[in-house]
Amino acid sequence: MKKFFIIFLFLCVSAISAMARDFNVTVAVRADSDEMSQQVENYLLGELSQLKDVRISQNGDWSIRVMVLENKVPEGSEKSYTLSAVITSESKCTVINTQGKTVSAQECDRFENFGVFAGTKTNLKDMCEELIADFDANNLDPLR
Repeated sequence: MKKFFIIFLFLCVSAISAMARDFNVTVAVRADSDEMSQQVENYLLGELSQLKDVRISQNGDWSIRVMVLENKVPEGSEKSYTLSAVITSESKCTVINTQGKTVSAQECDRFENFGVFAGTKTNLKDMCEELIADFDANNLDPLR
């Protein structure tokens, strides 16, 4: 009975440790203007901060790279923007020669997902919310 209890305790601790995993995420935004870049970055960081197991870091295991461009619209029309995002994860890349032997192994970025969103300046926050919701559902949830 004592062995059973110790094994059960070990399994519970292992399960709790696995559930307590934190995801380190890096966010990089480029835009036509510094103001737009900062605004989009703030929206993204605000959404990520609501995810309890996500930590923002300079060198994260996950990277969200976003480019924001102002669209050309007819004069007098409301400005519109296109937000393009690429999500990568840090991975180990291995180069194998023709004999099947490992030549080198190094850290690299692995493509995970992408998204393109379009809308007016008032839609930027909604676009960022949708981007982070997609990232959470498609990339992080399966690992939780």
